[in-house]
Amino acid sequence: SQLAGGMAEFVIARYDEPLGWLSELEPAAVTVYNKGDGPCGGGGARFAEVRCPNVGREGEAYLRHILDRYESLPTVTVFAQADITDHLAAWTAFGTRWGGARFRTKGDFLRHLAAQAAAEGISEPTEVFPCDTSDHNWRLDWNRDHLGREGEWFMADSYRGGRRRAFVDWFEAHVAAPPAAGDFSVCSCGIFAVRRDRILARPRAYYEALRSEVGWHPDPAEGHFLERAWWYVFGGGAGAEACT
Repeated sequence: SQLAGGMAEFVIARYDEPLGWLSELEPAAVTVYNKGDGPCGGGGARFAEVRCPNVGREGEAYLRHILDRYESLPTVTVFAQADITDHLAAWTAFGTRWGGARFRTKGDFLRHLAAQAAAEGISEPTEVFPCDTSDHNWRLDWNRDHLGREGEWFMADSYRGGRRRAFVDWFEAHVAAPPAAGDFSVCSCGIFAVRRDRILARPRAYYEALRSEVGWHPDPAEGHFLERAWWYVFGGGAGAEACT
């Protein structure tokens, strides 16, 4: 299914990736948050460019957009990295989670996410794993004793204020109460779509606090935490009431 023109906007976080593929999204509105030193080379694609400092990974760009556009968001906003294939090599087969759908282009894939968000509030998670998994990569304290190496922290020197803490503790402090049982859902690689009412269910101060968590360093550990948390930032799985 497709959204009518003007109902969706595509927000792209970019460092130095080529952007010619954005022509696949026309005529929709596209905003590129450019964290690189040079200008965007769009190869003929049309988009608005916002220059911003290289801090906070893609999450800072997404939060910057939400805060700047809080009063003027479209029906659906799609958030994505500038090179989907760099972050998600299997994007062409990504739809196997959604009834075997296949996508000819990256644009088709992102429009599919937009349609999901229009119907459900947020696009479906792309990784779902049990909270009690034995796979250390997906445990809720995955960054502590990283990769099963006791005493080692993921990105040990890149925690805000030098305060190392497990992902689950950061999540509870800044996102929501973590699920005590069942599954934990992730929008992999910071690629997802969300409906306006889900964004607005959180006050501006909530997004400002998250931005402070990631906006202090080019590659903070908290940026990796946020990448795993978006589904819950926007109340995924429990409706908009989960955001209150």
